[in-house]
Amino acid sequence: MRRREFITLLGGAAAWRALLLRLSLSLLSTLACLPFAASAQQAPKLPRLGWLGSGAPTFPPYEGFRQGLRELGYVEGKNIAIEARWAWADSNRLPALARELIGLSTWTCCSSPAIKL
Repeated sequence: MRRREFITLLGGAAAWRALLLRLSLSLLSTLACLPFAASAQQAPKLPRLGWLGSGAPTFPPYEGFRQGLRELGYVEGKNIAIEARWAWADSNRLPALARELIGLSTWTCCSSPAIKL
């Protein structure tokens, strides 16, 4: 092997070494950032509906409301959230419960029949 060939071979090996070093560093930095990128993604917020009831959770219109949502393809906890508040036949609690639902940033509020605030 001649001197020029030897020097060219060494220069080529050094270039390959530098390229491999650069590639491995960029791969390592990419892999190091993956856990942070995955944890930074947040689950989308579910639409929140509020229900203000004067009775108890077994109130038939409330069950009908939930059944209607299921028929439309809305699954509670999967693609919609329902925030229900119940007065348990104590109409004095209704204004405070309504304020609580508004404070939860519900998208809309529904109420059982015959509630007058």
